[in-house]
Amino acid sequence: TNDSQDEIYIFDVSQKTFKRITNRLGHDFCPAWSPNSKNLAFAVTDEKGNQTITVTDLKGKIIAQLGNNLPRVTEPSWSPNGKKIVYLGREID
Repeated sequence: TNDSQDEIYIFDVSQKTFKRITNRLGHDFCPAWSPNSKNLAFAVTDEKGNQTITVTDLKGKIIAQLGNNLPRVTEPSWSPNGKKIVYLGREID
């Protein structure tokens, strides 16, 4: 990665290995496991400054992108049944 990228990795404790989940320009941050541990939701700020919540499988395949240019998104969290995602958003002054 370079200074304009923040990526998401998974560390397998038993194998002592890292697996890169994201690989794109921009910043991927605040990952949250789905209740079934098969997907991740995380905040994204792309290279143009647009913000979304993205959901991927553990291979990094995008399943959904929620919102388009959301206001200062962070901290996505799944509902217990995995059907909804809540996030913190702040209005831009």
